[in-house]
Amino acid sequence: MGKYNLNDDSYDAKDVAIFNDGEAGKALNVEISKIEKKTTDGNQPDWKIYFKDSSGNEISHGLYYVDTTREYGEKKWISQGKLLKHLVHQVMGADAKLPEFDTTEEGLDKVMSKLAKSIDGVKLNVWCNYGTENKSSEYLRIRSFAPMMEPAATAEEDSKLKRSKIEVMSRITADAEPEVEEVAEGSEGDW
Repeated sequence: MGKYNLNDDSYDAKDVAIFNDGEAGKALNVEISKIEKKTTDGNQPDWKIYFKDSSGNEISHGLYYVDTTREYGEKKWISQGKLLKHLVHQVMGADAKLPEFDTTEEGLDKVMSKLAKSIDGVKLNVWCNYGTENKSSEYLRIRSFAPMMEPAATAEEDSKLKRSKIEVMSRITADAEPEVEEVAEGSEGDW
């Protein structure tokens, strides 16, 4: 291997690129750059959808296999099923047929594989937030429920991408550390 040269421009610090400039709300003219199935064990989502904004900045949205035998599993699957149907119809059109399947895992695999083959050249508007009131986030993310996207050509008056009452639309920041005043020596302060 050759010498390392830290004077090279490739070692210069770059500004952090943030999807939609960190703004919650509607991101316009977004494309799905890729859809990938998890290849390793761990806490990573089973499938990831990568969205790229008009500046080339990316954000991902993960989907997990739902175990319907667990508590709230059926409810989670219904919610995910609605989202999957929404994804297919927004990317492939309202007439797109969804595959039939025997298990929720097979369903997620079939739908995501079908979507992955249909993303080239598709422009979308997507809704971003900082989570919901029950589960806020320090980071911008794609809305996790339908409607989360629509074709980019959707007229504003026809758009269903509107803020819901439960969404957090500004970045959550940690509270400042409390300033503690020094206690004078010999003080009888209650410690």
